[in-house]
Amino acid sequence: MSKKTIVILSLAVFLAGVLILKEFVFSTTISKERAAQMTTLPEPRPEKDSEKIKLNSKGAVTFLLSANDIIYYYAGEFNGVIIKTGFDEVGQLIKKYNADINSKDLMFIIKTDKAATFKNAIDILDQMTLNNVPAGHYAEIEITEKEIESINNFKEMK
Repeated sequence: MSKKTIVILSLAVFLAGVLILKEFVFSTTISKERAAQMTTLPEPRPEKDSEKIKLNSKGAVTFLLSANDIIYYYAGEFNGVIIKTGFDEVGQLIKKYNADINSKDLMFIIKTDKAATFKNAIDILDQMTLNNVPAGHYAEIEITEKEIESINNFKEMK
Protein backbone atom coordinates (compact mmCIF):
# COMPACT_ATOMS: atom_id res chain seq x y z
CA MET A 1 0.00 0.00 0.00
CA SER A 2 1.04 3.47 -0.72
CA LYS A 3 1.48 6.19 1.87
CA LYS A 4 -1.48 8.03 0.37
CA THR A 5 -3.78 5.03 0.90
CA ILE A 6 -2.55 4.59 4.47
CA VAL A 7 -3.20 8.28 5.25
CA ILE A 8 -6.69 8.11 3.73
CA LEU A 9 -7.53 4.92 5.66
CA SER A 10 -6.16 6.44 8.88
CA LEU A 11 -8.31 9.53 8.34
CA ALA A 12 -11.36 7.39 7.64
CA VAL A 13 -10.80 5.34 10.82
CA PHE A 14 -10.26 8.54 12.83
CA LEU A 15 -13.46 10.12 11.47
CA ALA A 16 -15.44 6.94 12.12
CA GLY A 17 -14.15 6.95 15.72
CA VAL A 18 -15.15 10.60 16.14
CA LEU A 19 -18.64 9.88 14.77
CA ILE A 20 -19.08 6.88 17.07
CA LEU A 21 -17.92 8.91 20.07
CA LYS A 22 -20.25 11.79 19.11
CA GLU A 23 -23.21 9.39 18.76
CA PHE A 24 -22.43 7.85 22.15
CA VAL A 25 -22.25 11.23 23.89
CA PHE A 26 -25.42 12.43 22.16
CA SER A 27 -27.44 9.31 22.98
CA THR A 28 -26.40 9.24 26.64
CA THR A 29 -27.23 12.90 27.22
CA ILE A 30 -30.62 12.56 25.51
CA SER A 31 -31.62 9.47 27.50
CA LYS A 32 -30.98 11.05 30.91
CA GLU A 33 -34.16 11.47 32.93
CA ARG A 34 -35.18 15.02 33.43
CA ALA A 35 -37.22 16.15 36.41
CA ALA A 36 -38.67 19.52 37.15
CA GLN A 37 -36.81 21.33 39.89
CA MET A 38 -39.12 22.53 42.62
CA THR A 39 -37.51 25.18 44.74
CA THR A 40 -40.65 26.25 46.58
CA LEU A 41 -43.81 24.46 47.49
CA PRO A 42 -47.04 25.71 45.96
CA GLU A 43 -49.14 27.96 48.16
CA PRO A 44 -52.20 26.22 49.59
CA ARG A 45 -55.33 27.61 48.09
CA PRO A 46 -57.95 28.93 50.47
CA GLU A 47 -60.82 26.54 51.02
CA LYS A 48 -64.21 27.83 50.02
CA ASP A 49 -67.25 27.11 52.16
CA SER A 50 -68.83 25.31 49.21
CA GLU A 51 -65.88 22.86 49.11
CA LYS A 52 -66.04 21.90 52.79
CA ILE A 53 -67.56 18.54 53.55
CA LYS A 54 -70.48 18.72 55.89
CA LEU A 55 -70.46 15.55 57.96
CA ASN A 56 -73.47 14.27 59.82
CA SER A 57 -71.86 12.62 62.84
CA LYS A 58 -74.75 10.15 63.14
CA GLY A 59 -73.85 8.80 59.69
CA ALA A 60 -70.12 8.52 60.35
CA VAL A 61 -68.39 5.20 60.91
CA THR A 62 -64.72 5.43 61.85
CA PHE A 63 -62.24 2.60 61.30
CA LEU A 64 -59.00 2.76 63.30
CA LEU A 65 -56.37 0.53 61.69
CA SER A 66 -53.71 -0.87 64.01
CA ALA A 67 -51.03 -3.56 64.29
CA ASN A 68 -51.55 -7.24 63.40
CA ASP A 69 -54.44 -6.51 60.99
CA ILE A 70 -56.67 -5.38 63.86
CA ILE A 71 -59.34 -2.79 63.27
CA TYR A 72 -61.09 -0.82 65.95
CA TYR A 73 -64.23 1.05 65.02
CA TYR A 74 -67.00 3.24 66.33
CA ALA A 75 -70.12 4.79 64.88
CA GLY A 76 -71.14 8.41 65.34
CA GLU A 77 -69.16 10.80 67.47
CA PHE A 78 -66.16 9.51 69.40
CA ASN A 79 -67.01 8.93 73.05
CA GLY A 80 -63.99 6.79 73.98
CA VAL A 81 -65.71 3.45 73.30
CA ILE A 82 -64.28 1.38 70.46
CA ILE A 83 -65.03 -2.12 69.20
CA LYS A 84 -62.38 -4.56 68.01
CA THR A 85 -62.71 -6.43 64.71
CA GLY A 86 -60.54 -7.70 61.88
CA PHE A 87 -60.44 -7.62 58.13
CA ASP A 88 -62.55 -10.81 58.01
CA GLU A 89 -65.58 -8.99 59.43
CA VAL A 90 -65.08 -5.49 58.04
CA GLY A 91 -66.94 -6.28 54.80
CA GLN A 92 -70.03 -7.31 56.73
CA LEU A 93 -69.77 -4.17 58.87
CA ILE A 94 -69.64 -1.97 55.78
CA LYS A 95 -72.70 -3.75 54.34
CA LYS A 96 -74.55 -3.40 57.66
CA TYR A 97 -73.91 0.34 57.96
CA ASN A 98 -74.63 0.80 54.25
CA ALA A 99 -78.08 -0.72 54.83
CA ASP A 100 -78.78 0.96 58.20
CA ILE A 101 -77.71 4.55 57.44
CA ASN A 102 -79.13 6.82 54.77
CA SER A 103 -76.63 6.74 51.90
CA LYS A 104 -76.64 10.55 51.71
CA ASP A 105 -75.43 10.79 55.33
CA LEU A 106 -73.12 7.76 55.35
CA MET A 107 -69.38 8.48 55.63
CA PHE A 108 -66.63 6.00 56.43
CA ILE A 109 -63.59 7.58 58.05
CA ILE A 110 -60.33 5.65 57.93
CA LYS A 111 -57.55 6.40 60.41
CA THR A 112 -54.28 4.57 60.92
CA ASP A 113 -51.98 4.48 63.91
CA LYS A 114 -48.21 4.12 63.57
CA ALA A 115 -48.37 0.34 63.95
CA ALA A 116 -50.66 -0.17 60.94
CA THR A 117 -49.12 -1.18 57.64
CA PHE A 118 -49.60 0.20 54.15
CA LYS A 119 -51.20 -3.14 53.26
CA ASN A 120 -53.88 -2.48 55.92
CA ALA A 121 -54.75 0.85 54.29
CA ILE A 122 -54.96 -0.77 50.85
CA ASP A 123 -57.08 -3.64 52.22
CA ILE A 124 -59.65 -1.30 53.78
CA LEU A 125 -59.88 0.71 50.56
CA ASP A 126 -60.39 -2.57 48.67
CA GLN A 127 -63.24 -3.40 51.04
CA MET A 128 -64.84 -0.03 50.26
CA THR A 129 -64.72 -0.83 46.56
CA LEU A 130 -65.89 -4.44 46.96
CA ASN A 131 -68.87 -3.31 49.04
CA ASN A 132 -69.93 -0.59 46.58
CA VAL A 133 -69.23 2.41 48.79
CA PRO A 134 -69.29 5.33 46.35
CA ALA A 135 -66.34 7.68 46.07
CA GLY A 136 -66.76 10.64 48.36
CA HIS A 137 -68.30 8.48 51.09
CA TYR A 138 -64.98 7.45 52.61
CA ALA A 139 -61.89 9.42 53.52
CA GLU A 140 -58.59 8.90 55.27
CA ILE A 141 -57.67 11.42 57.95
CA GLU A 142 -55.25 11.69 60.86
CA ILE A 143 -55.91 9.71 64.01
CA THR A 144 -56.35 11.77 67.20
CA GLU A 145 -54.51 11.36 70.49
CA LYS A 146 -57.75 10.38 72.24
CA GLU A 147 -58.32 7.58 69.72
CA ILE A 148 -54.75 6.32 70.17
CA GLU A 149 -55.27 6.41 73.93
CA SER A 150 -58.48 4.34 73.56
CA ILE A 151 -56.64 1.77 71.42
CA ASN A 152 -53.87 1.51 74.03
CA ASN A 153 -56.44 1.17 76.85
CA PHE A 154 -58.25 -1.55 74.88
CA LYS A 155 -54.99 -3.46 74.44
CA GLU A 156 -54.20 -3.20 78.17
CA MET A 157 -57.62 -4.59 79.13
CA LYS A 158 -57.12 -7.81 77.15
